[in-house]
Amino acid sequence: MIRRRGVRLVFLSCALAWAPVAARAQVSVQDLLDVQFGNAPGQDPSNLIAAYNRTDVAAYTDLLRVGAQFQFDHNSANEYPYALFTQRWLELSGERGRLRVGNTYTILGRGLLQRSFQVPGVVLTQNGTASRFGFSRDLDGVLLEGRAGLVSVRGMSGQPTAGDISPGFAQSIGLPLHAGDLTGGQLTVGPWHGTSLGAATMRLSPPSGGTREFASGFAEMDPLALARMTAASIPLYVEYALGRSSWDDWWRFHAGDDHSQGFYASTGLVWGPLGFSGEWKDYHAMQLGVNDPPSLVREQSYTLLNRTTHVLNARDERGYQFEGTWRQAGLGDLTLNRSHGDGHLVASQPARRFDERFAELHVAPGRWPWLDATVFADRARDLFVGAERRETYGVSSRVPMPHGTSAEFDLEHQSSSVFGAAFVEQAAALTLRHSRWGSAGVNFQSSTDPAEARPGDTSVTPRRTWWGGTVGATIEHRYEASLFVGQRRQGLACTAGTCYTVEALEGVAFRLLTRF
Repeated sequence: MIRRRGVRLVFLSCALAWAPVAARAQVSVQDLLDVQFGNAPGQDPSNLIAAYNRTDVAAYTDLLRVGAQFQFDHNSANEYPYALFTQRWLELSGERGRLRVGNTYTILGRGLLQRSFQVPGVVLTQNGTASRFGFSRDLDGVLLEGRAGLVSVRGMSGQPTAGDISPGFAQSIGLPLHAGDLTGGQLTVGPWHGTSLGAATMRLSPPSGGTREFASGFAEMDPLALARMTAASIPLYVEYALGRSSWDDWWRFHAGDDHSQGFYASTGLVWGPLGFSGEWKDYHAMQLGVNDPPSLVREQSYTLLNRTTHVLNARDERGYQFEGTWRQAGLGDLTLNRSHGDGHLVASQPARRFDERFAELHVAPGRWPWLDATVFADRARDLFVGAERRETYGVSSRVPMPHGTSAEFDLEHQSSSVFGAAFVEQAAALTLRHSRWGSAGVNFQSSTDPAEARPGDTSVTPRRTWWGGTVGATIEHRYEASLFVGQRRQGLACTAGTCYTVEALEGVAFRLLTRF
């Protein structure tokens, strides 16, 4: 309580200091409106109307910045409606650092201990309800950053949120969005010719009680940069984190199976048209609720691959990811990827395995501007979710047309065996784009997965299909509008390394993003 009062006092003091220069401030506003008419198949009412809106406002000068976020959600079933400010912040910044009070986003190291972030444009639905909200895992408190020469520091203290609960639902059951206590910081020396060293510490007190302490050390370097070579680069990064009971445990790199431990390393090579990256992970009891360890899984833009992305099991998983690329100007590029992971869902059960091999060839000869095509192949298994086999193939192409118009076509096929059930899925999309007017497209998906059968379908081998059409336009660089009509498939979607569930919809969805 004392700390929260202190935050409010600092916030009020900064606001008073802001007042004399407010007239000279620049103002930015971003508003996201998402309206839906319809519902998931078999859900009542079938003609549900839901409206969600999020507004972010910020005003800033050279020294001071202030902002707030307002969220609104209401549906015709009147399930957990709300209209309230979900964020507010004030920031003082200069050449040597910044101080921010209120809601903030930050990270320690590469996220093994702590990472707070939001995924722009993602609107989630509270499980079992019609209440919707924007995903945001932030920290409500104080953030201080500073730098002097090669030394930089970062310190934070506040109440975290998991970002997975609707404000309306939380209000109805008396659950605060931000709870517990998080205090942490890091010290970094560098970079000097691509080399830096750092250490981080964090104390976490969850709402359920108890306090845990963590520490991490990390190092980054480029041997070629140290040798003053610029024709190529080999960046190296290593980080080790431990939920420690003593400093001796940390230096021994082991503190027993009851403690959180995390290891992450990466390297790469960039040399002319060739590129290579390698990553390694070893996580044990690292699902802390406030962190986001690198998952080492390739994020796919293809429809069927994206919805079957492996979700990291930070409680127990170790593995690696390698990716190589070759690019030739005026011809195209080739990408090869291998991802692998092993771990236990339950300690007493055998280890599960995830393994994926991906290849993509993009052909775009400069002498043939009409040819721009990509083919890919993917073989995977993910025993964490019971998928013994997945084979996915696809092709996409882009054909330029007169008057600034182009046509894009995607076709994908996937065969799977999950928990002993074999089934096939397909996806196709056709999109027309105009450089000034926008785009219009139609998409199709089908599946023989028994788990996807429509309510009441008793067929031995049910086949379910989804059809949808989308129209989108950008108006004066300030408005982005899209209209979806048809059937939206429920399932996993992954954006910027974060995976979430998209709810099913049969109906109409309209979205308008406004910036000014």
